[in-house]
Amino acid sequence: MIALDLKHLVIRIALMTAWVILSGWYIAVTPTSAERRLLSDAADSAVSVVELRMARAALAFAPKATVRFIVWRSDGTVKPSEVRQMLAAIASGKKLEDAVRDPTRRKLSEGGAKVLRPLP
Repeated sequence: MIALDLKHLVIRIALMTAWVILSGWYIAVTPTSAERRLLSDAADSAVSVVELRMARAALAFAPKATVRFIVWRSDGTVKPSEVRQMLAAIASGKKLEDAVRDPTRRKLSEGGAKVLRPLP
């Protein structure tokens, strides 16, 4: 009984240590020169670096599981191909807002002014 509790304690300590190290790497470590080049146009580079690192880690360690989890959390409103495309875009240096923007949606400035008229 005591050996089992000690085993769980060691596993918990190892997981917490790994979590602290990963969190520190995501947040506290300054961006490398390659990351700075990728994110040179980003206004909020601290948030963008965390997004970039998390997307790269997700694609490197568990791409299928990450895609399945995001699709599951969205209740199927997002297609797996869209999630893979979004993660690849973020990992290549695009901001999250730019990666999820729908390229098929027209901008309001395209096609002239949009005027709402009351129905007769």
